[in-house]
Amino acid sequence: MNIDDTGITTPRRHERWYLLDGDIVLSASDQEQKTVLLRVHRFMLSYHSPVFAGMFSLPPNAGVNDLYEDVPLVNMLDDAED
Repeated sequence: MNIDDTGITTPRRHERWYLLDGDIVLSASDQEQKTVLLRVHRFMLSYHSPVFAGMFSLPPNAGVNDLYEDVPLVNMLDDAED
C-alpha cells in the first residue's frame, strides 16, 4: 500500500500479478481490507475460466468507463489472494 503526499491511501500493485502489458486491471481487497490491483491478460482469464469468458463476451455497459492506467478496471468482490 502507498500513501501519497496528501496522506491518502492508494491501492498497491500485486507483487506477481501486475503485468505491465496486461489489458485489464482487477481491483480486490486483501485480508486487511486494503485494495490490491492485478493487471492481467483477458485472454488468459477467459481461457482458464468460463465465468470470465462469459463476462468478457458481454457488451460493455454504457456509462461504465472505469480505467486505470488506460486499461479497463473491474472491481471484484473476491479476496485478492483468490
